[in-house]
Amino acid sequence: MNFAQRILQWPGSHRLRNGARRRALALYDPWRQFWFTPADPTPLAVMRILFGGMLLYTQFVWGLNLEGFVGADGWQGSTLVRTLQSDQFAWSFWWWIPHGLHFTAHLLCLVILTLFMLGAYTPVTSVLAYLITISYSSRAPMANYGLDQINGLAALYLAIGPSGSRLSIDRWRLRYRAARKQFSLGREPVVMPVEPSARANLALRLVQVHLCVIYVFACLSKLQGESWWSGTAIWQAVSNLEYQSRDVTWLAWYPWLVNLLTHVTIAWEMTFWALVWRPMLRPFVLAVGTAIHLGIGAFMGMWTFGLAVIFAYVAFIPGRQISAILRRAAQLTVPLLRSLHAVPDSSASIRARAAWFALGLDTGDRERTDREPAEERSPSPMREPSLVPTPVVAEVVPSPIAEAPHTTVAPLNGKSRGRADLLPTRPSVLLIEGRLKRQAEVQEYFLKHGFRCSVASELHQARSMLAVIDFDVLVVTSSWFLEHELSEFHDALIGGGPALPASVLLVGSPQGRSDAQGFQESPRHRVLVGSLSLRELRLLVLEVLGLTEESLAPFVARPTRSKNGRHPAPSAPATVEASPSPQPATHDSPSVSDGNGSPS
Repeated sequence: MNFAQRILQWPGSHRLRNGARRRALALYDPWRQFWFTPADPTPLAVMRILFGGMLLYTQFVWGLNLEGFVGADGWQGSTLVRTLQSDQFAWSFWWWIPHGLHFTAHLLCLVILTLFMLGAYTPVTSVLAYLITISYSSRAPMANYGLDQINGLAALYLAIGPSGSRLSIDRWRLRYRAARKQFSLGREPVVMPVEPSARANLALRLVQVHLCVIYVFACLSKLQGESWWSGTAIWQAVSNLEYQSRDVTWLAWYPWLVNLLTHVTIAWEMTFWALVWRPMLRPFVLAVGTAIHLGIGAFMGMWTFGLAVIFAYVAFIPGRQISAILRRAAQLTVPLLRSLHAVPDSSASIRARAAWFALGLDTGDRERTDREPAEERSPSPMREPSLVPTPVVAEVVPSPIAEAPHTTVAPLNGKSRGRADLLPTRPSVLLIEGRLKRQAEVQEYFLKHGFRCSVASELHQARSMLAVIDFDVLVVTSSWFLEHELSEFHDALIGGGPALPASVLLVGSPQGRSDAQGFQESPRHRVLVGSLSLRELRLLVLEVLGLTEESLAPFVARPTRSKNGRHPAPSAPATVEASPSPQPATHDSPSVSDGNGSPS
């Protein structure tokens, strides 16, 4: 036995391993939450529209003298540009397009950018928009300035994130097909929620961090000069006739104002990277930045650059606030359209009604995410990684007719639940469990005893399923959520009344603390601390549904026999308990469609 094996067999080695694991998770969890917590993609959708228009305008301006910019004999000839970029990786498709096809390729680029701005075929057009942006700027590098750099970074990050998941033709087509199918079946369509996405959060974080880096280096560059220290930099900028679009030479009579504007600007750039992350200071920081860049456009004529930076500020605005603004705009628009008789009524064709529903104006497109950006949540103390995992869920599935976070949740499909709805078919169970082995074990048990059982790994996945599938009971067997979030989720289920499924929440009890404290008791919504056997869990589910084992007898699978005619030997009774530790984000996540535990 070598030294390593002796260490592993030492009685205290498991404590060392657990301690090292807790320390590693304490370092990794904040990083993972910052970059990969699923976020609302609405800010990306707004940025796609704004930057799509800016990209379309920029490439249109390139085309006003296309041969002068990209032609072989233009202002920047191929020999000059290749010499300048000899030690750089600067890619451009213009090197391979024949001279006779330049204008055709330019028109095709404008069409692609238009489709990207409108959100058509976004997974493809977003990547093409990025390639088009860098191709124009790389072919004429000496004509670039700050606008082209902001356009490039925005196009890249919009291609990374799901920028077409909202406010897009792609979204409209998805809703149109679903609504048309429901109308043809004589049903009222429901609003399909936009699922929060880790890609959306990653793209938004990249924009935010990149803006902070830009301002840091801009500040350091300014401090290299004399004028920003002496307070005369603003005067030198606005008095330059090359950039001057407004006569502000009257500032020469107010040197104190010039000094004040100069030092306020440099102080704002110096502190942007730190203050913008504070929720209470963020509106002030962004407001000052907006005023500075509008001033750059108004007094120096660089409107496109100023507007592009302001467009990037959208990444700091929570999707919930943007959605509220959009709902308010829809509420103001619909009465006007009704007065113009532009809203189809119940006698209109199915296609017209489906097209109107797909616009999302009547409902205000009320999809709301169950997560808030990480910077808006107040930091909570780090707990034991083996007791409290990291995913966060705040509310139950949004109803298609819910208008605000505090309104009563309405039925998802317009029908009430009761015992009469359960008896003709198998009761449907939605199991929320993150461990693949436990998923398969619990699901197989429920299927064997007459239930239909689907599986979701996280609550935000369960929300999407609840929006389109009618479940009878929700079973949570993993303590993946903080106590106050579980309490809010449980209260929302109770507040929804019989329209929402019954629920059984099985939570852990770390260090003797009862996680059931603060939960309201209800016959249809039960919260237990500790562990249960699978049989006890099944009986509890029957109790909250108001059913008996006899009522499920027609659906219970008969026990199989072995080849010798005898029953197989019974296995040890399994128990189900709260998850003791969070699963790493890199593990396979179970499918939420069939609950079969396959990677999604």
